[in-house]
Amino acid sequence: MKEMVESANDDFIETRRKALHKFLNRIADHRTLTFNEDFKCFLTAQAWELFSQKKQGPGLLSRMGQTVKAVALSMRGVKIRPEDFIEIFSQKINLIDKISQRIYKEEWEYFDEMKEYDPVHILWSASEEDPADTLKSVASFVNVTTLTDAVRPLKTDVWTFRSPASCRT
Repeated sequence: MKEMVESANDDFIETRRKALHKFLNRIADHRTLTFNEDFKCFLTAQAWELFSQKKQGPGLLSRMGQTVKAVALSMRGVKIRPEDFIEIFSQKINLIDKISQRIYKEEWEYFDEMKEYDPVHILWSASEEDPADTLKSVASFVNVTTLTDAVRPLKTDVWTFRSPASCRT
């Protein structure tokens, strides 16, 4: 390798050095890559500044150890993500289940109230002559609606989960 550098033309080396300097300046100006202050310092510092920081900072092995630890933590973070996703997903499913149970309960309370209106409309139709037909129609509609809606949850139980063993039979 040393022979290649010695045999290279000085103009070629200077051209490569300028191109490398231009490339490093572009990286130093990059908005995403420059969040790390140490990296930004490395890219923008002069050669003499790096030597003084090298003497003050940790040794090569400890820096390599920190890099390996950072990579290991990032890889470990990938393994944790599915567990976090499962936890968040189960919390959201439980929340949806609670909301659906509350809606179901309110629906039943509404049907109970509607059942009370059926006799009211029938009595009202007996006392009024002009709207009697309309009131009887409303009463029969309320009666039919409450009966069909009361049977509907028995037909479609959305929240019934089966184990794989029960699905085979």
